[in-house]
Amino acid sequence: MVVDIVKSRDLKAGEDPLTVEHCFAQFHQWVRQVARDHSGRILSTAGDNAILTFQRASDGVTAARRMQREIAWFHQTHTRLKGEFAVRIGLHAGDVVADVHDVEYA
Repeated sequence: MVVDIVKSRDLKAGEDPLTVEHCFAQFHQWVRQVARDHSGRILSTAGDNAILTFQRASDGVTAARRMQREIAWFHQTHTRLKGEFAVRIGLHAGDVVADVHDVEYA
């Protein structure tokens, strides 16, 4: 699963850098918790996105649906930015050809 914050550059524009850093750290913490709650784990977080993996595709779908359902709540309870958090989520199901511990994700 890849989770990306929509228009993150616009979301950050004109905001205090420490506020931005705090809000994006909160975002990554929330994504990490959702992953854990659905038997997943974070492979990478960089800037405005996260890459996650799950043992079963159905767990990834359930986690993605939860993120879509809760993103407005997350924004209201965890951020102080003027713009509103929204996410794009991409899912892939299938065999992993490489050892995920040896692959660098970005």
